[in-house]
Amino acid sequence: MPVERIYVRENSMGVLIHNLHAHLLPDATDSCSGWMLSARLNCPGTPKYPASEEMVGRGIAECGRAVLRRHSLLDERMRRVAQLTFWTGTMDAGKSTLALQTNHNHAARGRVGRIFTSHDRTGGAHISSRLGLTHDALEVTPDFDFWRYTVDALTRGSRIDYFICDEAQFYSPEQVEALAKVADELQIDVFCFGILTDFRTRLFPGSARLVELADRTEVLQVEALCWCGKRATHNARTENGVMVREGEVVVVGDVEAADEPHADVAYEVLCRQHHRRGLTAARAKAVSLAPEPLPFG
Repeated sequence: MPVERIYVRENSMGVLIHNLHAHLLPDATDSCSGWMLSARLNCPGTPKYPASEEMVGRGIAECGRAVLRRHSLLDERMRRVAQLTFWTGTMDAGKSTLALQTNHNHAARGRVGRIFTSHDRTGGAHISSRLGLTHDALEVTPDFDFWRYTVDALTRGSRIDYFICDEAQFYSPEQVEALAKVADELQIDVFCFGILTDFRTRLFPGSARLVELADRTEVLQVEALCWCGKRATHNARTENGVMVREGEVVVVGDVEAADEPHADVAYEVLCRQHHRRGLTAARAKAVSLAPEPLPFG
């Protein structure tokens, strides 16, 4: 029978590989439980002493495969190589919508995932799309440790096949590195969604690290448009209707508030030309309505 998921734990005998969904193996080496296999069965690099946290993760990726190959139970799903994918685009390009669609597609095929976000526009732990779709998510705080979270969940017997990581531009470079480690060592697919640059046209540290580490970086094909009709490539921040170029990098707002006259902080997507000129839709409208002087004198 194919193995659905394995995980490991530490005890006095070393790292144990737990086969949760297969039948009992006839030559299991742990006399206390027929569904535990000792990771010492010819597993390269297995220590002779109780495993460290690092070995817990390596045990899943390395020792698990070695044990299951010995019993010819390694199926195609466990042979595939997980990837770290970064989907990027400007604000209003549909990143959160794609994140929710990706989760739906994988869940519909029986895969089990975890959903993360940071500083969502709703102000809560949700992924929210401007089309009205929402989904509960885990909030990624500055001290959140993806590696420890994943290892702890697998050790408790949870099944994880993929991560959906929205608003990934707000993750720290260290958190992005942990996501890469999760994909490489634990064979969990990681799908990240976020914007590349802030309102100052500078790369977010998390996005920069994703571009450096991701197996694939994809630009969303749905193009957001500047007020002039050209493709929007830059994110602009307005405060009380005035475009600003300095300030705190992380300030929650939304493009839908850009048309509200009394919005304290709002965002707008612009083409490079109008971002460079600081010409927002509200300012362009005001200029177009201003009376033009008569061509006399």
